[in-house]
Amino acid sequence: MITKRPWRIALVGAAATLALLGAACGSEDGTASTGTPTVSVARGEGAVPSLEIDATGLQADAEYLARLHAGTCEAEGASGGTLGTLTADEDGTASLSTSTVLVGAAGAPADLTDEMLEGDHVVRLLPVAGGDTVCVAVP
Repeated sequence: MITKRPWRIALVGAAATLALLGAACGSEDGTASTGTPTVSVARGEGAVPSLEIDATGLQADAEYLARLHAGTCEAEGASGGTLGTLTADEDGTASLSTSTVLVGAAGAPADLTDEMLEGDHVVRLLPVAGGDTVCVAVP
């Protein structure tokens, strides 16, 4: 009799997903192995901080989903939030400025907090049409 092990299939699937997400991971100094994205944190006029993403070296005319995760590029936290979408121009340059993050299954907007932007957080750019992801540490 063959015993089915659905947990094993789930583990294999999770490992494959992590391998894909780990592609083109950046370093702690805000540079990445694919393209040369930079991430800088800027404080807004009010009490809510904002996040500025400036990326170069992306695929020309491609759309990227920007996600915020706890952890490092090498060991990302499972949960995260969507910061927005960037569209690279013909030179592979894109930027995004936001003070909100969409969290949860419903994508409820929440203000960015100092805790979200200080220490052990990363921004991952995921190409909508597929391809290498780019990950950089939030300095």
